[in-house]
Amino acid sequence: MHDSLDLDALKKQIEQSKTQTDRYNRWLLYIRIGLVVLMVGTLGLVFLVDTFPFMDIQVLNVMIVILVVALVVHTVYPAVVAWRNLRQYSARIIAYAPPFVHRPSTYTVIWELRGFLWMCAVVVIVLIGHDYILNAPLIAIFLYILPIIVYLLNQRVMLWISKGGLPRINAAFKILPFSHRLQYFRVGVAYQNQDFVQMEAIVRKLLTTCTDYAFPNVMLELIVLGECLIHLERLEEVVPILEAAIKISPTASLSYVSLGEWYLDQEVDAERAVELLDIALANTLPKHTVLYAAQHAISAQALALTGHTIRARASIETALAALAKMPASTASQVNRRIGYAHKGLGEIEVARTHFNRAIELNPNGLSGKLARQALESLPVAT
Repeated sequence: MHDSLDLDALKKQIEQSKTQTDRYNRWLLYIRIGLVVLMVGTLGLVFLVDTFPFMDIQVLNVMIVILVVALVVHTVYPAVVAWRNLRQYSARIIAYAPPFVHRPSTYTVIWELRGFLWMCAVVVIVLIGHDYILNAPLIAIFLYILPIIVYLLNQRVMLWISKGGLPRINAAFKILPFSHRLQYFRVGVAYQNQDFVQMEAIVRKLLTTCTDYAFPNVMLELIVLGECLIHLERLEEVVPILEAAIKISPTASLSYVSLGEWYLDQEVDAERAVELLDIALANTLPKHTVLYAAQHAISAQALALTGHTIRARASIETALAALAKMPASTASQVNRRIGYAHKGLGEIEVARTHFNRAIELNPNGLSGKLARQALESLPVAT
């Protein structure tokens, strides 16, 4: 089974998206520089007016008005861009997601903008009640940063819950039964236990309900569902799921990696895997060391199988250089892929070494189990 993706068209979409992102970041930088200049200028004028009574206060009033306008633009501009991006993302979900996936509505898109809308509301309140706010500016500052405080507190609480394992996750779920983040924690536990039936049930429930379109999101949920189906050996269902994930988020590297891995693991088409992994690597920043190295390890396998020896060895070196920075489970997966790459290069004993290392790093986990199977497939050493 092969996908029906038009990779050239997807590359054009990626380039257009990068152009839009670069333009947005550039204009946001200009606005922030302007804000800083206006703030410094306003403070300077306040000092001059207080020091020299003959200074015209009208100049200061004009500067304050310009500063307020710049602050409004700094708040509204990201909200407008986020609205546009979410509308485009929602349109792709409606067009490409499998039938069982919940379709977003205008209400759900607005809900995703709640942080931006809150900051816009604070700016409006400041403009309306500016006389009072000037006497108590800390109130306005607190209201403006309140979403950030709530976000950080939520992150800390979720981290504490995740570290408590399944008992703490289940206890939290009784309090927050609609939390998608808690459902994701359950998926992680099921993955560790290799309970792919439960994983599929949870992920399908997430996809059929009103999901969180920021994080976690539909693309990631489809990738996880595809992995469940692979381990449940329902292979004919995998490609359409991963194809939909790519079409929904064409700039996300993980979906290309997942489909490339499917081609490699099913020994269907290593050349197609190379094409997909090239796109993934082009859309992953090298500063994301672990992710970049893990993708290179998978790419090395595909390159070795297709005769691209020099590129395969370069990818192996890139992956090996980052092993020390990886958690044991990830390092195990990378060693397994490097083992397959060396096997493809005909270096059986080197492959054996990496498969053994993968088993040592995660003896009871999924990557260790798969490495053990790969080790058993090698010819017996003489």
